[in-house]
Amino acid sequence: MLASTQRITADARLIGGTPVQSDDVFRRAFDQVSVRLAAWADAQRDAGEVTIETRADYLRLSLEPHAAHACPIEVMVHRSTQAYDIQIGAETWEGIAAGDLAHLEPLLQAVVNGHVLTRRSSATASGVELGTTVIVTAATGSEIRFERASAAGERLTGAASITRDQHWLPYRRD
Repeated sequence: MLASTQRITADARLIGGTPVQSDDVFRRAFDQVSVRLAAWADAQRDAGEVTIETRADYLRLSLEPHAAHACPIEVMVHRSTQAYDIQIGAETWEGIAAGDLAHLEPLLQAVVNGHVLTRRSSATASGVELGTTVIVTAATGSEIRFERASAAGERLTGAASITRDQHWLPYRRD
């Protein structure tokens, strides 16, 4: 389950996340989540192109929506490192501590429901990109924030900035 707000930085640290689990506990959770996510993903086939790849050492799930302006997502969970890589829209984070994996299904469902915001900040004077944040909001109202400061953004802290938001649409529209 998602905490009320989780922040994930560009160096893949989960701020306030859970520690690494014992191998057998994580393996059991990995196996259970693999089955649940495969079933969940099959139910999304009417709304997008679904790819599910399950191997002994990883699970890869990719959703490419049929609807225009909906957010594609890909998640790869690595059993050996207890971490996952994620691509939301055009933004990618790698090596994120997986924790208990319970947050993945609500995260994916929020993307399918269109509850994704990509926020880009740039310097007012030069237009140089300062950073990107992707905010995914679950049905419960809890959020995961994936954050990345650009190299220029780290040098220009305190610079006046412009923020541009990209709101993604749901996969299904009635």
